[in-house]
Amino acid sequence: MDDLRMISDLTQPHNWYPDARTVQRKIFFHAGPTNSGKTYQALKRFGEAKSGVYCGPLKLLAAEVFTRSNELGIKCDLVTGEERRYAIDNFHPSAHLSSTVEMLSTQMRVEVAVIDEIQMLRDEQRGWAWTRALLGVAADEVHLCGEVAAIDIVKKLLEPVGEHVEVRYYERKTSLTVATQGLGSLDNVQPGDCIVCFSRKGIYSITKNLEKLGVKPAVIYGDLPPGTKLAQAAKFNDPNDPCNVLVATDAIGMGLNLNIRRIILSSCTRQGELLPNYSALQITGRAGRYGTAFSDGVATTLRHEDIGTLREILSQPVEPIERVGIAPTFEQIETFSFHLPQASFVHLLDLFVSVCSISDQFFICTVEQMRTLADLIDYIPLPLKVRYTFCISPINVESKLTAAAFVKMVRR
Repeated sequence: MDDLRMISDLTQPHNWYPDARTVQRKIFFHAGPTNSGKTYQALKRFGEAKSGVYCGPLKLLAAEVFTRSNELGIKCDLVTGEERRYAIDNFHPSAHLSSTVEMLSTQMRVEVAVIDEIQMLRDEQRGWAWTRALLGVAADEVHLCGEVAAIDIVKKLLEPVGEHVEVRYYERKTSLTVATQGLGSLDNVQPGDCIVCFSRKGIYSITKNLEKLGVKPAVIYGDLPPGTKLAQAAKFNDPNDPCNVLVATDAIGMGLNLNIRRIILSSCTRQGELLPNYSALQITGRAGRYGTAFSDGVATTLRHEDIGTLREILSQPVEPIERVGIAPTFEQIETFSFHLPQASFVHLLDLFVSVCSISDQFFICTVEQMRTLADLIDYIPLPLKVRYTFCISPINVESKLTAAAFVKMVRR
């Protein structure tokens, strides 16, 4: 057991990434609210570089960067948990790569790396992927994009390796106001409105009720294929398309480029808990987009009785992030397996979490997603490295169709 405790020491995670430690990295933090142009500036540097990697929070964002880069003549490949696409083919990989953050290879050396939505370090489930990218990406320049609340913790995380963080501050380019009352009824929806729901059931219900009113909305939610999401976003953004109302999940808060005039929250709670102020700011901040007909944004609620709650949430200051997520690396799980050769992957995970040690600025991310995926493919014989890679994929396991497709892909 003492050997296992030593293996599961998570107090010095910067030592896990030897490739990054051989690079004299320059760190740039593009800090600001939504619609401030911070990611745009970072991606300009990505496009100018001889090689680069973009790490995004969503498949849709990764696909968007992939598409735009290639349209600009920058050959760029795409890697997400569900697909891999090439600008040319798999025999000729591009020097630029757009990926979801979980799919980043810390062995890949590039000139510029962009890590988007860096404040996701605080996320209880996925925060480990941003911590890993921050400490482990082997790039000459690392451009971080996100909230001011993440600046101090990023500096603290990089202190042990002596890396300086240059902070560039951005201001919001458009105005955002909170309405004095809620929408009250779906009869009051207008072109440019986006109704944000926090469940698939809510998406279906709102969409059905809008269609009864003769409104055919664009719909964006997690289970849709990336191509379908991009097509829905394009329809909504096209001023000549009659599809001028959007129904979406709160994932739109993570930087999707949508021409939204008014954000309408279907509720101020998510999974039974009040929305954190940083989430509410991210979501409502998507209203109003610079350079479009809807440059002035408005935030409101579907129900009149929720508008006071929204105002109260948005008025609260965002606290600096004090702890970030972390999770075991493949090498640690592999070493565990040497000591426990008969243990299943799920058992290895559970035991690791139970005996590991961490420092005060970290927390262990919930491994339920990894456990669920591991259970789905437990009966399939796989090398441990392959099994680990599949189990960290950002796949929506709540969808039976997606889960079945995942198992089918693994069996191949």
